[in-house]
Amino acid sequence: ILPGQYTTFLSRNYLTDPVLDRSLLSVSGGAGDRRVYFSVLTHGKIYCMQEAMSAYRHVTSGGASFSANYRYNFDTQETDVRNYLAFAYQTENPQAIRCAEYLYLRTVRHARRKGHIDAARAKQCKKNIVHKLRAQLLLLKRDINCRIFHKTLHI
Repeated sequence: ILPGQYTTFLSRNYLTDPVLDRSLLSVSGGAGDRRVYFSVLTHGKIYCMQEAMSAYRHVTSGGASFSANYRYNFDTQETDVRNYLAFAYQTENPQAIRCAEYLYLRTVRHARRKGHIDAARAKQCKKNIVHKLRAQLLLLKRDINCRIFHKTLHI
């Protein structure tokens, strides 16, 4: 849905372009590159090349690497993705809403499966999604594509 680490990002100058809504960029928490991607996604198509164009050294201990210092916290993750959801509803962009609802449901499901939240909390969180059935179908489509066809999801 959203690209991972980027080495090259080509777009309009989103920091000075008056057409782009930059309100999501000023929200604290979460990965800043994901907020940039999502903001740009709400204002047009993006293309993600599937070819490896660089190498990323995944450091999990020591140093200042994000991977070495990151500790999963559902509340932080849920707040971050809920910000995407609110931003998408605000922009009224159907593609962004679909993407944000899917990301939010995936975040809740992950936390539930890993035991970070209970069923009651998951049910409460799902109330934040307007199009629940569509988000569930997208999640099911992702599961089928990943587990059976070994493909990635394109919404």
